[in-house]
Amino acid sequence: RALIEAEVRYRTLFDSVPVTLFRSTPAGRILDVNLAGLELLGYPDRESLVAVNVIDLWVRPEDRGRWQARMEHEGVVRNFETRFRRPDGTLLWVQFSARIVWDEQGRVLCYEGALEDITERKRAEEVLQQQFRRISLFNRIVCAITERQDLESIFQVVLCHLEDHLPIDFGGIGLFDPQADALTVVARGPKSRRLAADLGLPEGTVIPLDQIGLRACARGQTVYVPDTAQVDAPVLQRLAPAGIRSMVATPLMVGGELL
Repeated sequence: RALIEAEVRYRTLFDSVPVTLFRSTPAGRILDVNLAGLELLGYPDRESLVAVNVIDLWVRPEDRGRWQARMEHEGVVRNFETRFRRPDGTLLWVQFSARIVWDEQGRVLCYEGALEDITERKRAEEVLQQQFRRISLFNRIVCAITERQDLESIFQVVLCHLEDHLPIDFGGIGLFDPQADALTVVARGPKSRRLAADLGLPEGTVIPLDQIGLRACARGQTVYVPDTAQVDAPVLQRLAPAGIRSMVATPLMVGGELL
């Protein structure tokens, strides 16, 4: 009876802790997990989770190998961060600490430890990193353009920095000509310049505002084209075969007028 009562107390404590607790074998078989773990990992009951190999939860198998190597070498690993995948496909960041449990002969019985959801923290960190990257990029552009006098040279510097730090495949800056009611491309970054030559869209190319929604740019609106292959515009029809499938055009306004 004392053993049964001790087991009940253990199980009550195990399942009432609001942090995921687990035991698993080096091969990935889950021996036990508490109720917090079921909720965190998105499984309806302990049986369905125990039937899964823990290795399948890891988004990056190489992270699992790196963690296990540290476990075998150090015996205890604290605050290890990685991503797990729930059965519905959603991803979450987790941080966990675990230790090895040995038997009397020094053989590894299992790993046991605690798991914590840090997804919101990682999202907040990513937002801060993005803000830092944007501020750094802006500062570099400002420092570079202060050394130049003519507008086209400034545009070239801007595009060069944007191509280096943003996922842009092809881009340019065009000046608005109200008499022609069109944009004339006056600058391209180094990467875009090479592709522009292949596509027949070099600097000096004139693009009428009636194409690809640029009329909206003249009104100060940003234009987004999700699929260039679906738009009947000569410029975009040249881009689609080159693998450029989406486009954004942003107006540069000065005193309410399109530049």
